[in-house]
Amino acid sequence: ATLGPSGFARPSSRWKELGFVNEDPVKDAKGSGILGLRGFVYFATRYPDECKRMTQQQRGSTDRTYPLGIVAMNIALLLVDILSIKRQRFQSTTAVHWQIMEDPDAFFELYSVAFRTLDQTWREQGATRADFGKIMGATKSAIEVLLAEARGHVSEVVDDAIGRGFFEVSY
Repeated sequence: ATLGPSGFARPSSRWKELGFVNEDPVKDAKGSGILGLRGFVYFATRYPDECKRMTQQQRGSTDRTYPLGIVAMNIALLLVDILSIKRQRFQSTTAVHWQIMEDPDAFFELYSVAFRTLDQTWREQGATRADFGKIMGATKSAIEVLLAEARGHVSEVVDDAIGRGFFEVSY
């Protein structure tokens, strides 16, 4: 498996540098499975500058940092919950946001929005690891607001998140 231009083998000690517990990221995927890993790889590939910044800021294990890789897996689980994907509950929901999912990258773009939103909220609040649940809750609420008002294409949801200041964009 590769992640970004420098590449990562599976297993490799480099995964631990990204905040995974194990040298094989699949062992850390647990509930999110491959979806969480694919989301993280998508994010790192599509938004390499932001991923690099986040990786550098979250390096090390202190009370003021979060384990990037483990949080990446939690972001996938958060979206699975919001979108009612588990046990195919989405089939019986009448959510207005389903039209944005026509884009094949929609899930991963939402994943990227959620990840960047969590990161910015963490930094703005000067969060500690004890605040993780609260930060995840704030991220979930932010994504739910975006999806409740979503119309059209997923790119409009991304633009809406930027416009609301959910996260800053690196150029």
